[in-house]
Amino acid sequence: MTQGTLPSPRPGRRGTGRLIASLLFATFMAPAVIDAQSPGPAGRNPSPVHTPSLAPGDDDEPPGYHQRLETIVDRYVELYYSARLQEALAEAQTGLRLAEENRRPEDEAQFLKATGYVSWLLGDTAAATDYAQRLLALADRFDDNALRSIASRVLGSIARQLGDLDKSLTLNRQARDYAAQAGNDGLRFGAINNLGVLAMETGDFAEARRLHEEVLAYRESQGNRWDAAGSLTNLADVALAERDLPHALALHERAYAIRREVGDTRGQMRSLRQVAGTLRQLGRADEALERLQAALARTEEITGHELLADLWREIALTQEARGALGEALAAERRATTEREALAGERTRARIAELETRFDLARKEQLIASLDAETKLQETEIRLREAELSRIRYQRVGLVSAAVTIVLALAFVAGRQRTRLAAERKARAAAEQADRFKTRLLGIASHDLRNPLGNIVLLSEELQRESVGSSVNGEFAQLIGAEAERLLKLVQDLIDTAALEVGRLELHRRPVNLAHTLASVIAEFTRSAEDKQQRLQLHVSADASAELLADEPRLRQVAANLISNAIKFSPPARTIQVNLARTADMLELRVTDEGPGITAADRERLFQPFTRLSAVPTGDETSHGLGLSIVHEIVRLHGGRVRVESTPGQGSTFIVELPAAPAA
Repeated sequence: MTQGTLPSPRPGRRGTGRLIASLLFATFMAPAVIDAQSPGPAGRNPSPVHTPSLAPGDDDEPPGYHQRLETIVDRYVELYYSARLQEALAEAQTGLRLAEENRRPEDEAQFLKATGYVSWLLGDTAAATDYAQRLLALADRFDDNALRSIASRVLGSIARQLGDLDKSLTLNRQARDYAAQAGNDGLRFGAINNLGVLAMETGDFAEARRLHEEVLAYRESQGNRWDAAGSLTNLADVALAERDLPHALALHERAYAIRREVGDTRGQMRSLRQVAGTLRQLGRADEALERLQAALARTEEITGHELLADLWREIALTQEARGALGEALAAERRATTEREALAGERTRARIAELETRFDLARKEQLIASLDAETKLQETEIRLREAELSRIRYQRVGLVSAAVTIVLALAFVAGRQRTRLAAERKARAAAEQADRFKTRLLGIASHDLRNPLGNIVLLSEELQRESVGSSVNGEFAQLIGAEAERLLKLVQDLIDTAALEVGRLELHRRPVNLAHTLASVIAEFTRSAEDKQQRLQLHVSADASAELLADEPRLRQVAANLISNAIKFSPPARTIQVNLARTADMLELRVTDEGPGITAADRERLFQPFTRLSAVPTGDETSHGLGLSIVHEIVRLHGGRVRVESTPGQGSTFIVELPAAPAA
């Protein structure tokens, strides 16, 4: 899509089906490829919706501040128009932090609109909503209708993406009216464009065509060919909805030709994928595949997992249309790998942004506290000095000297008390901020767990309904696996938050650890077989005694250690799980044949959010929480966990737990 326009989804049913389709489309179906011989950028016309507009510098700003912002804006524009959205988002976030740190709300508003828009393009609706709400608050502060129009438009896009069409319609009408009040035709026609998308979404194709033709005429009259290509794409979507495939193909081809001329890399990717998709629907799958293969040959010029994921997704659909189900499945797996990497990037970027904002808020709180204490100290000093001056003129001799000494000692003691009080308040503020961070993480994790669980259930239902269709069943299984992976991450975040505040409770009862290990190994047998690995369990005769423990938590410990062993061991290797008794302890050993652990990694092995130098052997992911949770669960049981490892020769994780006394 061009800047300032909404992506056009295919018409579908209302309700849950539409919501799931919208979420999957917004996350996985953005434009992805570019063909050969595309000219460089020409006639670039940055959209006011997402490009920061800096006012001239003034005498009150810090030295070099305005020049730094200009450099950031230039890099952001170059990255955005080169379709490198993750890097563009990082630049916008850097500009936002710089504006916040220097307390420049006008510049903060400009970078909020950029971060909100690009976050939405990347499918991060939570971050986009946060940025848009903050932008709306600043727009009200400055009484700026142009900013209100932009914020309302982004929030309307998010509402449509989540399936709330009535709310989206209201917000986009507000955006249109705000733009009219601001006298900004560019923003007004951008909102009208979105209303055209909503008209098509509700099945009013005639109204959608009328609105998009009106927007196209305005953009052509302004010489804005960049956005005119977006209007052609929207009209092509209307033609597709009416099943006029030849007309849709012609419109997509026109849009693609314009985007090549103006150097719109992202738009070229979208158009080329849409041309291929339309050819596929026309039954010309071989031609579609040729287009996609030409794009695939240029993937070295594409940065960003989202673009590669969309390319492989369209290849999978095209191969399926050709009847090449094996190639379709392989392409879908490649798309899944890219989506998983993209999910990791989004998670890391969001965590980094939240941490930065948290640190900034804590610094501002501490600075305010210290400023207040400093002013109090200065007031006390002035009062003491005035008192000393008065006494100096009233007293003479030894009496005057004695009084002066007493007052000086009192002053020193007062300053000492003031300093100690300031330190206590600063420590209390920092501790309160840390508790707030932990509580925020716990609340966010709980709010994610329910929708992820629903997605898992929906994927299982899709698998049952896809009996007889191996490809659809495989796609449903992939969706379920992705949701289960995120659900495990959410649970690990909840456990980490509980451990940080000391609220992880154990429910102890007699547990036969040997039986627990056998059950966990059975759960991971399929994962090991997928990598041609073997899991072997050895339980010594004296290790069958029970221990008093929380069985689900011990199962979590065993699952983390065994899954790590599978993850980091090469294919066709053996993973040993041994349980034995030594004196009054039960000793669990999990031995893998992976790359081992370096001395540098060993020092931070059990710290949360730690990424080690070892790389999984099967493209699995690791978020760095599992071993820290294992360490804390074992510690709460009165045991300990340690590792024996030589780089290049595998690792053995050893868990020692207090055993029940022998009978």
